[in-house]
Amino acid sequence: MNEILEYKNKCIKFLATNNSWRQLICGAIAGTIAKTTITPAERVKMSFQLSTDKFTLSNAVERLKDMIQKEGIVKLWKGHSANVARVIPYAGLHYAIHDSTEQYLKENKDKYSLNHMTIQFISGSLAGGGATALTYPLDVLRVRIAFSQHSLPLLQSWKNAILHGHIFQGFVPTMLGVIPYSATAWTTKDFMQRHYGQLINRKIKKTERLIINAFAGLIGQFFTYPLDVVRRRMQMYKLDAVNSENTINSKESMRKVLIRLFKTEGYRGLSKG
Repeated sequence: MNEILEYKNKCIKFLATNNSWRQLICGAIAGTIAKTTITPAERVKMSFQLSTDKFTLSNAVERLKDMIQKEGIVKLWKGHSANVARVIPYAGLHYAIHDSTEQYLKENKDKYSLNHMTIQFISGSLAGGGATALTYPLDVLRVRIAFSQHSLPLLQSWKNAILHGHIFQGFVPTMLGVIPYSATAWTTKDFMQRHYGQLINRKIKKTERLIINAFAGLIGQFFTYPLDVVRRRMQMYKLDAVNSENTINSKESMRKVLIRLFKTEGYRGLSKG
């Protein structure tokens, strides 16, 4: 028991004196909780992104009911193992890269002639791009497992998803979307927190911070969402899990997917979900 307490105290001391590790661990925990909470909604959203079905709020509710009736409520978290396997390193890396970059740029802002918003924009873009690039294959596997036609044991699901290959399918539109998204979200968040704090002349409450973070994410997503639809379609080697008519050639380029999406579904197809 004494050895356990001693090890615990060493861990607490280590985290207290090592900011980078604290950022990694706290980011990983926060990311896991957030993704676990929203996974059912994400699965419904992606089912529309991967099909030609028209998206409306009522259709989304019906799709959710249909999934529960056919597969059971637990299956709303299908593919969540890959999601957690990705989000733990992704969230940790994202915050660690951002904070490390921000600290470096602040220390050298005079050298590079940087203002506060530019620092946030660069830190956010590097955080989003770096974390996404390092964990991207797991995102592809998550989508394939979630929309597989077959109900298989966990290890078999992973094996089948990996054997499809093309685990960097959709990487280009993902990076083109996540870098400006992350940069915009971080910059908006920082701008709103600083100016709102000055406006109310007190410390920002947790609920207010939550609303600001949500709004910042919404702004970032608004400008880059069409690329999210494109990348989801490219990530699936075959889309027969959703609609047999939507089979995508594994070598189909981002440009071809984008053009076909616009031709078949119009501008609304670019914002599905």
